[in-house]
Amino acid sequence: MTVILRPAIGHSAGRRSPLAGKSNGRRGKPRAKLGKDDVRAILVKYWEEAHSLPTLAREYGVSTTTIYRTVYGHTWRLEYSRWRREVKAAGRSLPERRDPYNQPTRFTDLCLADLVRFELAADAREASPVGSVAEIAARHGVSRSAAYRVLRGTLHREWFDAVYADLERGGSGHLVDW
Repeated sequence: MTVILRPAIGHSAGRRSPLAGKSNGRRGKPRAKLGKDDVRAILVKYWEEAHSLPTLAREYGVSTTTIYRTVYGHTWRLEYSRWRREVKAAGRSLPERRDPYNQPTRFTDLCLADLVRFELAADAREASPVGSVAEIAARHGVSRSAAYRVLRGTLHREWFDAVYADLERGGSGHLVDW
C-alpha cells in the first residue's frame, strides 16, 4: 500500500499555485475591477470632494475596504504617490487624514471652544452651558465620534490644549495665530 502525503489545504509553505493569476497573461489578480483612471477619480472624489467610502464603493462596485486601501495608498501606491506629487506641484495643500466615519475633520476655533467649555463644566461637575457633545458636533458639522476623539486627546490635541489654556486665562478661545 502506497501512502501519498499532501500538505493540508491552505498550507502551501508560502508558494502560490502555478495556475494562480495566469488569466489574461498577467501575474497577480486576474481581473482588477479598478483601473488607473478609476483610482485617480477615487482619490479626487474622496480627498477633494469629500465623498464617503461607502458611496464610492457602491459607485465603483467594490468593497469599502478596497476603497479605503486605495485612498490611503495601501494599494495602487504608485498612483497614490503620483497624485500627491501633483497636488503639491499645483500648490494645493495636501488633505488631512479623515476620521473613520468618512467626514473631513473640519474643526474650527468655535467648535473646539465649545468642546473645552463642555470639558470645563464636566470637570467642575456643573451643567454644560453649550449642550452635549452630540449637540456640539451637530451644531458645528463634525461627527460625534470625532468630537469624542478630541475630548479623549487622540485628535487635534495641541490645538485643543491651546484653546483650553486660553479659556482658562479668561480669553475668548479664538486663536488667530494658531
